[in-house]
Amino acid sequence: MRSVLLVIAALVAASCGVNSVEGGALSIARPDQCQDAEGITALMRSGFPIFDYDPAPDIETLVEQSDLVISGTLDSVVRIESDALLADTGDKFLTEFRIGEFIAYGAPPQEVEASLEEGRRFHIGSVWPSDDPDPLAEPVLLPQAQTRFVAFLHGTGNASAPWTFGPQDLHIWCSLDDEVQSVIDSVPLEATWNPDDLEQAIVNIVDPPPLFDFVEVPSRVLADDVAAGDPWTSRLVNGFGDANPAVSDFELDEDNDVVFEFVIAESGTCPLGPFETLQFDRNSRLLVPVFVEVERDGDCTADANPHLLMVAVARQDIPTGPFAIATSTGLPEGLEPVPFAAGELTEVGVDDIDIPILGDPAVLEVGESGLLRRYTTHCDTRFLWWEVNGQFWGRVDEGNFAVPGDWRAVERGQEVDLIITLEAPAVITAVALGAETVIRFEPVEGEFCA
Repeated sequence: MRSVLLVIAALVAASCGVNSVEGGALSIARPDQCQDAEGITALMRSGFPIFDYDPAPDIETLVEQSDLVISGTLDSVVRIESDALLADTGDKFLTEFRIGEFIAYGAPPQEVEASLEEGRRFHIGSVWPSDDPDPLAEPVLLPQAQTRFVAFLHGTGNASAPWTFGPQDLHIWCSLDDEVQSVIDSVPLEATWNPDDLEQAIVNIVDPPPLFDFVEVPSRVLADDVAAGDPWTSRLVNGFGDANPAVSDFELDEDNDVVFEFVIAESGTCPLGPFETLQFDRNSRLLVPVFVEVERDGDCTADANPHLLMVAVARQDIPTGPFAIATSTGLPEGLEPVPFAAGELTEVGVDDIDIPILGDPAVLEVGESGLLRRYTTHCDTRFLWWEVNGQFWGRVDEGNFAVPGDWRAVERGQEVDLIITLEAPAVITAVALGAETVIRFEPVEGEFCA
């Protein structure tokens, strides 16, 4: 059992952003901004009782023990005298935490969340035994929307003070902090948390994402089952001259193909089946080759012979965000997947986008968007310079066909990446990635002159 004594007779002012009001021998902390939560947590702890408890070893245990898990912003903290004594504490006072906006994790019953929504506060039994003025006798207003928290709450069954928390249940930080401050104890004990990591750990427990989210990435085999290379390795192949010398006679569109080499470790007694597809896990952002499973009669020997696979992927089919390649989802210790930054191979900039990269010609349904790589800014914008849905498109006459200035601000050389949306069967809107000016196009007869 862990005993925690938290009856504080003197407070240290917050390390920044506080006003100090002298009250006898006590300096009362009055936050006027939130840049470091350490001093604010010291203020909140004042007058807490002695806790004798078994610490939770992890976040999952706290979630299981709680009736409601929330995060949001704290508006104020005050000590109040109340007849709404919390179970078995014997305290005549409560420290009351008043909250601003909050979200509840998981799917709590509607009446549970509604009870907190109505009162927007939770409590803990406390007392101020000192003769000095109580620092929480009057509400201490916390910086609006800056003091953030996560709380693991427990129902009390008392309508006047329906929610309370335990020693590891309240954690706060300032909006710009990169470290969470636990009001009493951290979880696990002595742990430190980044705010985003703490919230994500809760989400992973109450609403975990699927373990895998696989999609197939179209590819073209350039070479397979070549006994060359170092097993378990993967790499980007930069054109004909960069291919393994053991590979020859392959066709490549160097402008539009991205080429990957995978050297799989193959057992001498259990050869791989035929290559099936490239598989991309949108959760782990990992791209790996998949082979047709072959029935085995017995155990496979542990020798690792090189089985080189080289595939081409159209640039428009490459994941647009950050991703990595590997020969499998499980690599030997010491080996890591080969990473690529967002847009590194698609040339659509550094931002992840959730729309497909379109080829030429392109096909879109009404309401769908896509990205055109390398739209030329060398000419004016009289035409879309792309065939979409079997039609050629010209700019709706707005009296000026010049390339907008904010498009030129994001161009590479004399090209931009263009997001187009089919707003209606005969209306396309277009905006350069990273810009704001929108241009409208409509179908035109015949081919344009590039």
